[in-house]
Amino acid sequence: MRKKTGLASIILVITLLAMGIFNAINVSADSNNAFTVDKATFQMNVTPGANLPETITLSSDPAADPLQVHVEADGLGQTRQGAVVELDAQDDTPFSARTYITNISPASFHIDPGTSETINFTFSVPSDAAQGEKYAVIRLYSDPYGTGQGAAAVVAVDIPVILNVGGITSKPTGQISSLAVTSAVTGAPLEIQSTLLNTGTGRIPADTTINRLVIQDSSGNTVIQQTDFPVNDPSILPGFERTITAHPGPASGLPIGNYSVISSFLLGDGTVLGSKTLTFAVTAPAAVTGPGGENLILTNMNPNSLVIANYDDSQQGANFYVDATAKAGVEVEVSGAAGYGAIIIGSYSATPVVPVAFNTPVSQGGTGENAVKYVDVRAPGFTQGNAHITVHYTSGEINGFDPDTAFLAYFSGNVWVKCSNITVDKSLNTVSGDVQVLQLAGTVFGMGADHVATSTSSSSATTINSFTSSNAAIGPGGTSVPWSTFAIVIGALVVVGLVVFVITGRRKKGTQK
Repeated sequence: MRKKTGLASIILVITLLAMGIFNAINVSADSNNAFTVDKATFQMNVTPGANLPETITLSSDPAADPLQVHVEADGLGQTRQGAVVELDAQDDTPFSARTYITNISPASFHIDPGTSETINFTFSVPSDAAQGEKYAVIRLYSDPYGTGQGAAAVVAVDIPVILNVGGITSKPTGQISSLAVTSAVTGAPLEIQSTLLNTGTGRIPADTTINRLVIQDSSGNTVIQQTDFPVNDPSILPGFERTITAHPGPASGLPIGNYSVISSFLLGDGTVLGSKTLTFAVTAPAAVTGPGGENLILTNMNPNSLVIANYDDSQQGANFYVDATAKAGVEVEVSGAAGYGAIIIGSYSATPVVPVAFNTPVSQGGTGENAVKYVDVRAPGFTQGNAHITVHYTSGEINGFDPDTAFLAYFSGNVWVKCSNITVDKSLNTVSGDVQVLQLAGTVFGMGADHVATSTSSSSATTINSFTSSNAAIGPGGTSVPWSTFAIVIGALVVVGLVVFVITGRRKKGTQK
């Protein structure tokens, strides 16, 4: 299952949504090149074997440019932070309705200003489809149009699909897939990350779900009373996870010693979805050293970026996830793990000191490419496992670089080695890659990319998170507006604003090297 990166070389996305269920929300676009659709969402009960013909009517603004429009079916997914992502043809989860959307006609068409086009398609439910909710997105998007200083524009809209096979109302179920104490030094707040996996066949209503933490000392005495942290919208889709980062207790943290955390996720009616206990130690912050006494704050490393998450396979199993996005801009997910140790993550404020520079020619141990940024990932004590490293970059960091060419490399021995399975997700500003966990022994990672000519177009990006389970949604300008049914609904009329990007290639599903 692969996340989509969206259109090639997008450098600006301004999306303005006018939802039919909004109360008196006025929406306008900066460009006349907008189209509207007559469907907000497709949400219905279906039976196995059903073939249900449906239509979407797209209307072009009278002042718009002529457009070539394409229609496709995509999967619907989420990140651990709750962001909604489109999934491409590798979306093969048991909760995907992507393949149920068939016979799209026309799948591509020309539309003139002030005219409309009706798209026909069929919901073809397999006869052996399992009961429960299935999800997808019908995406309409134009070819690039307009010119000027090498830039062009695109308009697009996504219509969510929610098909309930059998029309059942399932009770939410889940389990804690990962629990980590990512900061435990005396004099500073605790930081605990709990990850909930939706194991059911329907959504978990995040707006009424809480993460409850209790901290006990080594004698079993409660030192931090029951503390509840909201999960918050959007709802958690089946098969997906949500990570909650919490800071229970006083800002000064706990005294040095051994403790345990009991983490539970509860529904609004008190039903416990999952619970897990993890022991950890609170240590002194003065000497930040590794298991062998090595200094963990290396030359040019930002000391405030350091995240240390202890790992014990007898307690945490074979899969271990650490979200150090807030401090270091890094996520680490280890699969097939074993051992007793820690994941140690940090970022560099300047070029790290290594024997071979990142941009040194490949024949001399470098990558031969330019460095965008550096991070550090170590895994002392692990005996096996594969680490999936995700590095987040900002618009300032990527400025002047081509994100389509981005990659990750780590310094091993006396050479830079590119990670395998490199994936760039420009919608999330991330670059990911895989490396064996045994390679993470005091390891500097570099994110590299090719330089490009600086674009004259610039602006800020606006992302609208449309997956929510509460009775209110956030409209344009931060307005709180009421929802009905499931607040993934992207309104009855959707006005899509300007999407400006530099054309460097055809439209892609993702960039993988």
